[in-house]
Amino acid sequence: MAATESTTSDTNEWLTVTQVMEKLGVNRPTLTGYILTGKLLATQTKEFPWNFPDVFNNLDYFIFHPWDVEEFQNEHPELRTRSEGNGEKPSEKSSKGPKGFEGLGNKNIDLSMYDLAILTAMQTDCFSLKNEYGLKPKEIAVRLGITRQMVKKHLDAAERKLAQTKLGELRRRQAEKNKQHRY
Repeated sequence: MAATESTTSDTNEWLTVTQVMEKLGVNRPTLTGYILTGKLLATQTKEFPWNFPDVFNNLDYFIFHPWDVEEFQNEHPELRTRSEGNGEKPSEKSSKGPKGFEGLGNKNIDLSMYDLAILTAMQTDCFSLKNEYGLKPKEIAVRLGITRQMVKKHLDAAERKLAQTKLGELRRRQAEKNKQHRY
């Protein structure tokens, strides 16, 4: 079994997806493949269907025990060597430079007017880095360790979800106004 439901309340010793990708020097699709094939044990913190698109899109809901990652590294020394640097071209994730929101300074605008809770963690990060900090997809990809195409997909999905939420809110308001005018 490649993943189990999380029953532990203290997950401080567990590794996040970002930490595991950096430690192994792999990208999100590769890590997803390792989980689905049972090569790397992971624990789900949220329930969802067990197929590649759903696991890939919900990868942030997995955590990894350090022992499992270390055992996986011992079984696949080429990954450990790559992440430590052996002259091979480093992946975007393992390249030097700021990661995530590190070193960005002040926000250009505040997005608190949006209900970002409806977005996945990756969609929120991409949306925030683009709109609040003004980064381009290439810069976002390097910071998050994903491809530019995935950044664009996450941004499109975030914008689509937020637009649907806004449209639903406008429709509710209009329905309330219509209801008030009837009486």
